[in-house]
Amino acid sequence: MRLIFILLMGVVILAGAGIGYFMFLDESVAGYSEPGEDSHAQVAEEDPMALQYVELDALILPIINDNGVSQTISVVVTIEVDSQEKFDLVEHVKPRLADAFLRDMYGALSRQATLHGGVVKVDALKNRLKRVSKKVMGEEVVNDVLLQLVHQKRV
Repeated sequence: MRLIFILLMGVVILAGAGIGYFMFLDESVAGYSEPGEDSHAQVAEEDPMALQYVELDALILPIINDNGVSQTISVVVTIEVDSQEKFDLVEHVKPRLADAFLRDMYGALSRQATLHGGVVKVDALKNRLKRVSKKVMGEEVVNDVLLQLVHQKRV
């Protein structure tokens, strides 16, 4: 009877800890945003057929600290545009975009600007990539930057 009580209390404590963790979790670390905050969802509701997506090759970056390479991060980025002309333009400058993304992320990751406790802050990374893409392509070309994959591997 005592063992059942101890096990039951353990389950209650773990459940409470899990609920507390997710209630107070920093949303930028989790990559969670409120449904109304997603701009590409609003465009998709207006005319879902108008949106086109340009997928870039995987970007693989090392995170280097005082001891050398501590982990690698792989990111697959897709650019959302709303016309065939913009799609063709982004397709044409994919190497330039990839270069700009790599340069920006190397700087951000080495300064730990997009990391929180060694974990990538997905929202911060997405915002940086969106800002870089608008700088390279112009404000009116890119609707959104979508992260298809963010993978971290400790070395």
